[in-house]
Amino acid sequence: MKMKVEFEGDYIEDDELFKWIIHAGDLHSAVWEARQEIRSRLKYGEGISNEEERLLEKLQEILYVDGLDW
Repeated sequence: MKMKVEFEGDYIEDDELFKWIIHAGDLHSAVWEARQEIRSRLKYGEGISNEEERLLEKLQEILYVDGLDW
């Protein structure tokens, strides 16, 4: 699939938004990897305390982004 993205506006004025758009792929990868590490720790981690389990479940919930789970 090919996509064409076109930006209009003042680059200097919209600098922060432009950076967010450019690095959206990096953000996606980071969130995905963090969720996989949490999932792995919850599933295979031996000897995790109830407190750690609750924390990991909360982090997993916080990092949930609709559309990121394929």
